Amino acid sequence: WWAGSRGLPWKNWAVPETCNAMGLLLQALFITMITITTEPFQCKLQPTGKTSLVGYPEITCGEGDHTGMLALGVVFTIAYGVGFFAVALWATVVAPKRSATSPVFLVMFRFLFFRFRADRWYWGCLLLVRNGILSFVPAMTPDDAHAQIVLFSTVLLIALVSQVALWPWKNLQLNVVDCVLIVLVTTIVSCSAVSAPPSPNEGTFTVFMVLLF
Repeated sequence: WWAGSRGLPWKNWAVPETCNAMGLLLQALFITMITITTEPFQCKLQPTGKTSLVGYPEITCGEGDHTGMLALGVVFTIAYGVGFFAVALWATVVAPKRSATSPVFLVMFRFLFFRFRADRWYWGCLLLVRNGILSFVPAMTPDDAHAQIVLFSTVLLIALVSQVALWPWKNLQLNVVDCVLIVLVTTIVSCSAVSAPPSPNEGTFTVFMVLLF
């Protein structure tokens, strides 16, 4: 990308700006890409006694094409999910010192910090943690929709409490919108329990939902 952009006569991109643009793209696609890379781990028990992929019921887990899909899922999850988060975590940890001495650092990681208050510079990394956990939820309990609802709701409510307590965005409107969106998504997820198939842990699910709300 950078090499190609250097060849454009009307636009010479420097490395820091290019890294920032790539980081912004990777950050925007984080939850989508992690959801895709974890699909090979979402094996659901079928009436035949075998397990198959939730998104591709014709593929039996542990057999045939699933082995290759599983290998690719592991590679891409580590390379993209773990790799990108590790870079973001490193940048968040060193930001207080680097931001005072390195203008290049601020340009390269602008995508991670520019939307938040200076004293809440770490919120971008916490958003990656939240989105990563939400992406992994379907792979954690593919046979139990109610357990997924509990996990989704728990993560979202923790995010809501953190959002209200820290108020990380630079302006009031963004903070309010973020809170409203989290409440709406949590409500939609919780209401979906009405149409979810019966859970083998129905009693546990009911107790958790009562405690959450």
